[in-house]
Amino acid sequence: MFVPSALAVDPNPSYQDKGDFYLTYEPTYYYQEFEDWLKFEQYFESQIPFLNETFKLPYDVEILIAECNESNAFYFDREIKICYELIHETDERFADYFVRVYGDNWTTEELNYSVINVIENTLYHELGHALVDIYQLPITGPHESVADQFAGFILLEFPYEDDPTNSIGQDAMRDTAIDYWLAAEKNPDLTQTAFADTHALNQQRFYDLACWAYGYDPDYNQYMIDEDWIPENRLQWCSWEYYDSVYAWNILLAPFYKDEILGDYWEWQGWTYEYLHKLQSQMQSSSESSDIPQSVTEEGMPKVPDWVRNIFIWYGEEKISEDELLNAIKFLVSQGIIKVSP
Repeated sequence: MFVPSALAVDPNPSYQDKGDFYLTYEPTYYYQEFEDWLKFEQYFESQIPFLNETFKLPYDVEILIAECNESNAFYFDREIKICYELIHETDERFADYFVRVYGDNWTTEELNYSVINVIENTLYHELGHALVDIYQLPITGPHESVADQFAGFILLEFPYEDDPTNSIGQDAMRDTAIDYWLAAEKNPDLTQTAFADTHALNQQRFYDLACWAYGYDPDYNQYMIDEDWIPENRLQWCSWEYYDSVYAWNILLAPFYKDEILGDYWEWQGWTYEYLHKLQSQMQSSSESSDIPQSVTEEGMPKVPDWVRNIFIWYGEEKISEDELLNAIKFLVSQGIIKVSP
């Protein structure tokens, strides 16, 4: 098992926490109703304390809600900007979608919930860009795809305190995936510019978000299988993809978590440098035993992913809970690695 060199340093160095996230509503002429609605919902206001309790910052970073003369959101020079035009367009797109799918059987509250979910994913996508820049994080994939992964990581790994099953985070992944599909339907003709864009195609982003949400919780997201959201050739990779992403983000962000967050989160993951060395020794000895299945079959498909085998080791050392062990077993059953007799 390869131990990343990033773990060869103190996972929690004395990173200076000199800044905070703060929120600004820029006056708007055309979208006052959306400003009033957002302030009533207190969505952005509720995110600021979470961000400041979770991440160390070397300087202040503004979250700005403003008119942009385009439907967009972006990060640049210590500022995350969410455009009213994007919120308005999302609202219109989902209103049309609700009419098409549900006729008159939907409410404004249901519409608002879906729009807020997309806004939440958008905020954390842009935060992904921000943290890569602020912390100078090393990445090896396209920036936009990395930011999509980060948004999924935050939505699924950091549930709201009053939502322990994290239905909100999973619904945000669902609604954002739907939004990408609706955008793809609106612009079906793929041009050279679309293929060359720094963002993945809307269709690809739909499948990515659906796959990661399913990988996080196959039971909650069973409808994705029932409704044929994820093709079988992608489905078998979803849990592996998701947990690989979680593993990577925890390593990258460890030096920048606040101490109280790092203490709880880093400990249960069991990913300290010393522990990985211990695990490396155990995995090397296990791989020499013919009783332990290899992680990849002759056809190149996963059989027992390394992270699943690691979970059993961690459970034996009381590093994770019984619930987390059971989730790993559910994954093995869902992938057909373990056969359950009726």
